[in-house]
Amino acid sequence: LQISNFHHRRGGVWEVLELGRTSDVIERQTRATAQTMVLFGALAVVGMYHIALFVLRREETFTLHFGLLCLWVGIRTIVTGEVLLLRWIPGFSWEVGLKIDYMSLALSALAGYLYVFELFPKDASNRVRYAIGISTAVMCVFVLLFPAYRYTQLLGFFQLFIVTVSLYAVYVLIVAKLRKREGASFVLMGIFVFVLTILNDMIYYNQWYRTTELVPIGLFFFILMQAVIISTRFSGALRKVETVSEALKELNVHLEDRIEERTVALRSSNEKLEASNVELEKMERSRRHLLTNISHDLRTPMTLVQGYLEAMQDGVVKGEEQQAKYVRMVLGKIDGLNRLIAELFELSKLESGQVRLELREIVVAEWAESLREYFGLDIESRGMTMGIEVAEEHAGAPGGERIRVRIDETRMNKALANLVYNAIKHMPTGGRLELRFRLDRKADKLLLEVSDTGSGIEEEDMPYIFDRFYKKDKSRNSAGGGSGIGLAIVKEIIELHGGVIVAESQPGEGTTFRIALPSSLIEARPGG
Repeated sequence: LQISNFHHRRGGVWEVLELGRTSDVIERQTRATAQTMVLFGALAVVGMYHIALFVLRREETFTLHFGLLCLWVGIRTIVTGEVLLLRWIPGFSWEVGLKIDYMSLALSALAGYLYVFELFPKDASNRVRYAIGISTAVMCVFVLLFPAYRYTQLLGFFQLFIVTVSLYAVYVLIVAKLRKREGASFVLMGIFVFVLTILNDMIYYNQWYRTTELVPIGLFFFILMQAVIISTRFSGALRKVETVSEALKELNVHLEDRIEERTVALRSSNEKLEASNVELEKMERSRRHLLTNISHDLRTPMTLVQGYLEAMQDGVVKGEEQQAKYVRMVLGKIDGLNRLIAELFELSKLESGQVRLELREIVVAEWAESLREYFGLDIESRGMTMGIEVAEEHAGAPGGERIRVRIDETRMNKALANLVYNAIKHMPTGGRLELRFRLDRKADKLLLEVSDTGSGIEEEDMPYIFDRFYKKDKSRNSAGGGSGIGLAIVKEIIELHGGVIVAESQPGEGTTFRIALPSSLIEARPGG
């Protein structure tokens, strides 16, 4: 049977004519129509579903291209085979349907590659994407502008284009699988089956072998793989949500505790900051006192020295005896300046932590005896008396037990010297100085008291006597009435040993300084 067709590249009948009863022919046609409608409906629904997914989540653009692929293949099913579009739209042009057929071929190839590209952008070529897009646009424009006789001549080019794009997509998926990309295996299986059905349809349309259209069936298998991919991603996202939810619950449970901990830490930091500010203010006051006192303490002796030297230079001082007296006074003032500088240097080292104690164990009774020898002569030469008391035995302690302590004896002697000479300066002739040592077993402390019968300290001066550079005529904060740092040095030395010092005084009755050294510095052993 020969039929001429001057509007298509090939004329004639493509299928074998089937004759039969009217009911059988109608039944066969109805069955084919229903099959085509089911394919088109399913592909249209799946395509719109994936486009809706893209609208809801714009980040996953691969769903848009997969939806378009389903729509292009679905549209092609109603313009080929039973050509349902001609039945649905009376008067619909056959050539318009043919244009849709050819354009859907190119657009399906483009949508399929863009789907693969968006899934695995690191494995696919961006240049190939542009090349496929431009080629598709050129083919669609050619189909729109030229009659069927022209563009149907290019069916081989269309098929070559589709095969090339399909094979490159398979190559990209193989690379993605080798690189262990998520979902690459499922996409590769779906694309591979889909490409096989495409090759089958090419054989069918070129009439190389009698078969049937399988592209919609291959696409359904591809859709199944796509569903697996979406399910896998959804499950992964759900697991992440569950993990984050559990972490959030745990965080909420412990949030109050963490807030409380941080509040406590913040409060502690604020307290430390306030203490630091107080210390800074105290240091600033000390600095001002330092400048004031040093200015006074240096200027006064220097002025006197200058006056003595000018008197000797001008001849006011005559005679060797008078000159010798003035020289002694100058030397005395210079000696006082040296002591002031030495005390300032000592205090500076103590405050900056540059002093390292040379601790050694000593017997308190022997230490007390050495103090008697050290201070006794000076005190007696001034008409005063000195007493030392060491409580060796205590209630509940074995007989003969002696107190031992680990201290830097040189530093402690210096501290006691400041206290003793302070007391000597403010005691009248006939006064008495007492040094008492005892062990407080309950508190595990060595207690040392320095008491005198001097003039005492005014009540208003008591809070400031250990301050650096605090000095008044009766403040006692000086070993010789000089810089006002004597008791400050004492306090630094005691605290460097881990101890504390306090003072009690009644004006006119005397003063008592009490020193307590911590238990870590105390040992008690049988005497020997």
